[in-house]
Amino acid sequence: MFQRVLRRSRTFRVCFLNAARRETTAQWHVTDLQNALLNSPSISNEPQTAAQRRWAGIVELPRPLVIAVVAGVVALTGFLNSLAPTDLSFTFYYLAPVLFLTWFLGRRIGYLMAVISIATFLFAELHGAASYLQPSMAYWNAVSRLSFFLLSVALLSSFRNLSTRLGALVDERTKELQKLAAQLSEAEDSERRRLAHDIHDGFGQILSILKLNLATAVIETSEDTQARQRITAAIAIVNDLIDRTRTLTFDLHPAMLDHLGLVPTLRRHAEQFARQTNVEVTVSEDGTPPKLATTTANYLFRSIKELLNNAVKHGQAKQIVAAVHWTPAYARIVIDDDGAGFDTAAAFAPGPHKGIGLPGIRERLLSLGGSIRLESSAGGGTRVVLELPLANRETSA
Repeated sequence: MFQRVLRRSRTFRVCFLNAARRETTAQWHVTDLQNALLNSPSISNEPQTAAQRRWAGIVELPRPLVIAVVAGVVALTGFLNSLAPTDLSFTFYYLAPVLFLTWFLGRRIGYLMAVISIATFLFAELHGAASYLQPSMAYWNAVSRLSFFLLSVALLSSFRNLSTRLGALVDERTKELQKLAAQLSEAEDSERRRLAHDIHDGFGQILSILKLNLATAVIETSEDTQARQRITAAIAIVNDLIDRTRTLTFDLHPAMLDHLGLVPTLRRHAEQFARQTNVEVTVSEDGTPPKLATTTANYLFRSIKELLNNAVKHGQAKQIVAAVHWTPAYARIVIDDDGAGFDTAAAFAPGPHKGIGLPGIRERLLSLGGSIRLESSAGGGTRVVLELPLANRETSA
């Protein structure tokens, strides 16, 4: 009997090591691909700045209105030019409106405004306070300025077109990388579920049978013998392996996440996390939880786990509050801790010794149309806010 137990124990150990090696190899591939994505020169979909929103508002104005306003500026410049002496140059003030329209409305409008600006300049020079020894000098100045304006329009328009094409290429590549990141995350989720299922159904059954055989061996052996003591010690080891297997299965993919939802799974993890770290973790929920897609629920759960680990590992936090707010349009998760805090400006900066925790969370959120916000100060704790739109992401369980 004891020999059968030892053979089963060796079989279990070989199976367990093979699964662990397979999981480690898969995780290496995932990490390499994530690092390649995070270090690529892509442009993330960060919220627009105030200046960008103002320029976008100008572009959205009706073309006739923009042209009329710029033409009024040129007319005002011509009026001031007509009052000024010859040695006072207004070239820049004629050129600026031309470049403005070229950048926002295109080359043809730029050429038209260049002609209008030079015509205004020539009229102001001939009918204003300026005086020339030779009247033909005014025409020469107008022709030279017109040539310069047309060349400026051509160069700026070419640069604008090149910038637009490059921007389109970068946006396309960014979308491809975000799509690849989403596929990578889904593949990782699928691999985690498969490994958790194999460990639960394979190793769990082997451990249960092993424990049952050991218990039978204890009954069949004489009392107070050395063999009985060794078998009893082996039972304790098997119990520890069972606990470790359950923990590993939960870390890979908790089955209750598919059946009970995100918040109950978080509360279960918070209890285990508190026992392991002696850190008080509180999980709260507000609103009606929707039916999340499997990949979305897995992503949110792993992200919150990462943030809890960061709060303890880097911030030495003693209390953590995780609040989940549900609305029909989006989910907001707020993680507050009383840790040491950090420099939020350097949180996403690349570095040779930095992990992919926060950058990975941000890239995945951006690929899903969400956002992340960090609020922290030295000694003042940290707040991390995750927002994820739920439109068209809910699935029936």
